[in-house]
Amino acid sequence: MKNAEGRTSSRLQNGRRRKVVIDLCVLVATLLSVAVLLGLYYGWPMVGGDLQYDRQIFIAMPAFLVLVVAGLLWVLHCLWPSILGRRTWPWWSAATPAVALSAFLVVVLFPWGRFDEARPQLETIAHEVLAEPEGVRSGVKIRGLDISRVAHHGGAVYFIEADNSFGTTRGWIYSPDGSPDPEGQRYFGSIEHLGGPWYEFERSS
Repeated sequence: MKNAEGRTSSRLQNGRRRKVVIDLCVLVATLLSVAVLLGLYYGWPMVGGDLQYDRQIFIAMPAFLVLVVAGLLWVLHCLWPSILGRRTWPWWSAATPAVALSAFLVVVLFPWGRFDEARPQLETIAHEVLAEPEGVRSGVKIRGLDISRVAHHGGAVYFIEADNSFGTTRGWIYSPDGSPDPEGQRYFGSIEHLGGPWYEFERSS
């Protein structure tokens, strides 16, 4: 009788250990993937945040897949058994969704790559490009904005964003002489005046 109780107790302890190990693995996977994704978003060189967009995607996709798998494991291993009443929800299991939620709030409260913050530096580059006979720049990164190409045409400077996902090219135009050349506007799907000499454009790639 005592041997049977001992074996039962041993199985329960082993089961608890496995559950704790799974919880810790899910938490570590969540922490690592969130750290990588935040690093790419905020341009941290240690995780490849200073790379071109087309290279960052090869880092972001595996990290995102790890985060998705960790989330599914957390739901199946922690949340769903608790809903069915098969397992109590240990307090440390709340760390996984807390990490993901904290990362989301950080991105919402502290967005990166806003045009308004980068405008002074972009304007400096625009003046430099206009002063050069063949003013062309490539691979420009400012305040999280990834600019693939900077070039002037007809007295205006065009900043073309590197991210052309979903078949759309976006960017900004510095046009101190007013609205950009009407002849050039036909190549853009839309142009919006942002105030002063700045315009934002969008077109299908």
